[in-house]
Amino acid sequence: MKARGDIPVIQFTKDGYEAAKTKYAAFLDERKLAVLDLSKARDMGDLSENGWYKAAKFKLGFLDRQLRELKYQIKYGKVSDDKTAGVISVGSAVVLVSHGKEETYNIVGEYEGNPGEKKLSSVSPLGRSLIGKRVGDTMEISAPAGRVSYTVLKII
Repeated sequence: MKARGDIPVIQFTKDGYEAAKTKYAAFLDERKLAVLDLSKARDMGDLSENGWYKAAKFKLGFLDRQLRELKYQIKYGKVSDDKTAGVISVGSAVVLVSHGKEETYNIVGEYEGNPGEKKLSSVSPLGRSLIGKRVGDTMEISAPAGRVSYTVLKII
């Protein structure tokens, strides 16, 4: 989603945004230890054959990438608060029926999706098609197994 101009807006649920900030702080703490580890490995001498140095350098690079990504998400993140009664939006929990089977899902921001926990990203095919729907609305989604039809039973 884009806001004014080219400034990106990343939608989050309140819990998802807080989790991103907590994860960022944890990675910052872990980075301090990784820098110390790298320093110790560097002091061991010949770096060309030092596996500990290579591993420590790789870990520091991994942490730096994670920190950059989380910093971006936090900077441009916005807790979704556009709750309109009876309309599905980020933060809504919905009960859907498909092939006679009821499933409950939470609609979350694009970086919070986790199908195993029944958290649908708002940019996933099903999540995107649910945004703006109301109870009784039906939609069809293309899935690997073919077209699947879903009906909204309840918005929680």
